[in-house]
Amino acid sequence: MSGLDWAIIAIYLLGVVGLGIAAGFLRRKNEIGGEGGHYFLAGNTLSAFAFFCPALPALAGGDPS
Repeated sequence: MSGLDWAIIAIYLLGVVGLGIAAGFLRRKNEIGGEGGHYFLAGNTLSAFAFFCPALPALAGGDPS
């Protein structure tokens, strides 16, 4: 790969990491009720069964060796 390819990859990675850090700071700054947490955690209403069901096919579909 050429130097331009590596530069594009580096800029992309720095942008993604920077966006994640900025989102984390904004999330902490506005964390009164934490609406995002309710969205991702379903308002803490998921049972362990409902939480782990999507993971089971991924575990079963792995390499058999």
